[in-house]
Amino acid sequence: MPFHRTDDPEFWNNTPAARRDSHDRAASAGWKISMYPLGDDAADDDAPLAVLMYIPPGGVLPRHKHACHRVEVMVQGSLDIGEGRTMHPGDVHTSDPDRFYGPHTAGPDGSLTVEIFSAARGLVGETPEGEVTRAVPIT
Repeated sequence: MPFHRTDDPEFWNNTPAARRDSHDRAASAGWKISMYPLGDDAADDDAPLAVLMYIPPGGVLPRHKHACHRVEVMVQGSLDIGEGRTMHPGDVHTSDPDRFYGPHTAGPDGSLTVEIFSAARGLVGETPEGEVTRAVPIT
């Protein structure tokens, strides 16, 4: 079974080719993403997908929604998730399909979360204005 260590220089490059656009957009904004499809086919849009996402201090993910269920667990740092709520290590935030949430703003030490999407196609989100988020900031 594969084992991935965060201190491995290639850890933040672990993204299937089918999801590389999101990875590259994250890197261009100073964010880090590492993706882990659950199942045998890394390109299967219906398979669940686990995503580790580091947002640097002050980074903002705009208000958006996904076309699947999603659960997010805070690992390090903090994340203001709107409506006067801030996530800290161990906190969990969930969202239903097509329900807007956010914006999310990383705290002074940044934030590291694990998000699990019930279907990989849900990685691509949409803002209220109809812009695509691809799970990283719109640039």
